[in-house]
Amino acid sequence: MDKIVVSIGGKDCLIYSAGQAEYVLVQPVDDHDLEVLDEQVTAIAKAAPVPFVFVAFPVTDWNRELDKVKYISQIQFHKK
Repeated sequence: MDKIVVSIGGKDCLIYSAGQAEYVLVQPVDDHDLEVLDEQVTAIAKAAPVPFVFVAFPVTDWNRELDKVKYISQIQFHKK
């Protein structure tokens, strides 16, 4: 799989891709996850019966950054 780094919303996200994907897998990761991410994506690719894109984005403060109340309020704000 190809691995590229793309900046999305000020975060360096890792994108693993092997061509035309049928599914997109998204995973928040911390430093520990990043250490083993290549092996995890390789294992998923070997076991998956369909092509996919895997997107990993870094999270340092899980409670603050993944707070769904904050996320919902941001969506509602942008809709106005």
